[in-house]
Amino acid sequence: MRSGRGGQGKERSTDDFASLYERYAGRAFRYARMMGLCESDADDVVAESFLKAMRARASFRAEADLSTWLLTIVRNTTLNLLRSEGRRLARLERLAGRKQAQPAPDLPLEQLERREMLGAVETVMRKLTREQRSALSLVTTGGLSYRQAAQVEGVAEAALTSRIYRARQSLRQYLTEMGMLEAE
Repeated sequence: MRSGRGGQGKERSTDDFASLYERYAGRAFRYARMMGLCESDADDVVAESFLKAMRARASFRAEADLSTWLLTIVRNTTLNLLRSEGRRLARLERLAGRKQAQPAPDLPLEQLERREMLGAVETVMRKLTREQRSALSLVTTGGLSYRQAAQVEGVAEAALTSRIYRARQSLRQYLTEMGMLEAE
């Protein structure tokens, strides 16, 4: 990120922020959703994370990957939200009280099947440990390499690789039990 020095300081900084947001907000949102946040909480996490990044832009080290730095902020913000007891209880109450939405009768079959598959994946992702879900999400939806994801998680690359392997094994098992995959 540029500091925005010169005659166009604030304008340049705003342009840089908009560019960063356009480039990384989708990844950040997908990561937060894969970690189990509802859409509105994921939106809040993304917004808060980008504000934190703008405030802390002076601490960004040029030798670091920008995507790794930003997703670390998103990860920490997501985990803080998940740890928050009041928010967690409110989310659980919403989930427990939520009625199953009936599909609209005019939706094409492909859309209904896609929604069913996405719902199954979200359900299965919640069954993974937080560490497995985070590692898998950083690589699959965050677009990070194993090395970058290990940096975000603060673990060795071998540990991250193990988490992803165990997560994929568990996903395969759960989806097979649900009848979404055929047994090998």
